[in-house]
Amino acid sequence: MELCSAVAWLESLGHVHGDIRPPNLLLDAEDHLKLTDFDSVALIGEPYAGTAPPWARLLGCEAGSDNGTFGMCGAKAEQFAIGSIIYFMTRGYEPYEHETLAEGGPEIVKRLQKMVFPKLDGGDLDRIIEKCWNGSFSSLCVLLEEVKLLGGAIQLPRATSLNREHCDKIQKECVHLIQVDYWLEIYREVDYVLCLR
Repeated sequence: MELCSAVAWLESLGHVHGDIRPPNLLLDAEDHLKLTDFDSVALIGEPYAGTAPPWARLLGCEAGSDNGTFGMCGAKAEQFAIGSIIYFMTRGYEPYEHETLAEGGPEIVKRLQKMVFPKLDGGDLDRIIEKCWNGSFSSLCVLLEEVKLLGGAIQLPRATSLNREHCDKIQKECVHLIQVDYWLEIYREVDYVLCLR
């Protein structure tokens, strides 16, 4: 729910994250998801640079002239990554991670390009994964609306953005720690010099 809320908000600003994958998803002390690493953010409609499988897929023959590319930045590319994230979260391993494939990574790229996805068991989350992998959601807001229908999605606590006061407090603590460390280093140097005398 929180991941879909974050990407739907970016979409409302006319942008995509462009690099949705586990290392860019953090949990805070209350287990709220934080989307990080915004160096791949792009405008919707720009060519998509892609990322490693299974978080992105090269488009296949269904894409016409875009065959063999990652296509354009937009809901289709973002929801593919979200489908793979949900798969990873519900199983504890990446799509194709436990399969022995002759060519390894290149074979995964070929399978994804041909839209040959790992087997799904059904259930609400698997239906969302399937729709994400097939690019069935016209927008990330539509995906968010479907995710809101999942049991417990609305009742669970919501993530909150960090307010200015909190950021200022953390910054002051960091500055204090740096200053303390600086003075401890000076003290050690003085102590060392005195010991030499």
